Amino acid sequence: MAKKQRPKMPWLTTYADMATLLLAFFILLFTISNVDKARYEEIVRSLTLTLTNSPELSVMQQSYFNPVQPGLIELIPDATPAETLLELYEMLALTFEKERQTDQLQMNFDVNEDQIKIVFPEVVAFDLGSADLQPRFVMMLRKFSYYLRGDVKVRVIGHSDRLPIIAGRFRSNWELSSARAASVIEQFIRDGVIHPSQATAIGLADTQPISKGDRIEDYALNRRVEIIIQRAKSTESNQTP
Repeated sequence: MAKKQRPKMPWLTTYADMATLLLAFFILLFTISNVDKARYEEIVRSLTLTLTNSPELSVMQQSYFNPVQPGLIELIPDATPAETLLELYEMLALTFEKERQTDQLQMNFDVNEDQIKIVFPEVVAFDLGSADLQPRFVMMLRKFSYYLRGDVKVRVIGHSDRLPIIAGRFRSNWELSSARAASVIEQFIRDGVIHPSQATAIGLADTQPISKGDRIEDYALNRRVEIIIQRAKSTESNQTP
């Protein structure tokens, strides 16, 4: 009597392959989730040095290895505000020394106006025609967490070039410059750097150009965001008729 043969099920092979791949995938996820960050950073720096001849990490890489926690200002109860604006300026100048040397920002203290002005070019802060903050700009803004705890007012002013906006989210340079100023203020408030009552956002479009030339470089100079820091009392007194 002939033996009965079990029917062939070719789908089992495919199913087994899929199960094996899924198992390998989850093992890989588990391995990555338990990665040694110090060892991983060492590998990344080694690869970066090999590919670029420089051990310096990019802004995105730094944000992974040295994340800045939102609301960091609340975690520093011993931090005290500067007694004068000049002292605050010196503290900020030291904090942003590297960025100043690499032209990522300009900073000055105006004795007559009694204010600190910090200027960020568009290339550091935003993509062309966008009001979304670049990741490295967010990291810069969070550095203010240590200092803007006193009786200061913060004005953020957006500037654009004079080229008309043809398409996109914004209908005019007025809207773009205002949205950029608001984005900076919103980030400050979201991270606990300042209180909403300290803030003012202003968009000036192309009404205050740095350069009136027609070169690409001239337009780039005019696209910028300024952060103005003043003592709250002096600011209020200046507004009194």
